[in-house]
Amino acid sequence: MQSLQGRILVSSPHLLDPNFFQTAVLLVHHTDDGALGLILNRPTEVPVGDAWEKISETPCHRSGTLFHGGPCDGPMMVLHRHESVGEIEMLPGIHFSAEQEHVAWLIEQDGDSSRFFVGNSGWAPGQLEQELETGAWIVIDGTSEHVFCDADRWIEVLERIARMTTKDASSN
Repeated sequence: MQSLQGRILVSSPHLLDPNFFQTAVLLVHHTDDGALGLILNRPTEVPVGDAWEKISETPCHRSGTLFHGGPCDGPMMVLHRHESVGEIEMLPGIHFSAEQEHVAWLIEQDGDSSRFFVGNSGWAPGQLEQELETGAWIVIDGTSEHVFCDADRWIEVLERIARMTTKDASSN
């Protein structure tokens, strides 16, 4: 299967896993060895600064909310616009970072459009492909607007896709 890195998985109404109910997941990595993604529309109640204080001794003056990237544990990860500390370019001008020194640098850049995540969404080799075959996910092209849009806007998109999917299923 062709890599879906940089594309967005939108959960279909057929996906019953509560970890992914009404989610949009940006695929950060997708190869024959598996896939890794970040849920774009699951903000937590935790300020980024509070989470940072638990993993680093350097102060954080950044405002904003931490996002729940998925049910798998992992380091704090960031989607951002800073090429100099980007580890993977996800979309034109949108980069991914998880290395602590890069995350620390990004923590100091207050006021920019960075999104911080705790946890991630992971798939074993072949697992995502199987879920795609069963119709659990709808794949869409990602944009920077998708990455940084408000979680409420994603609900509207997800509901529209669910209606379209339901309509298509009932016409068969």
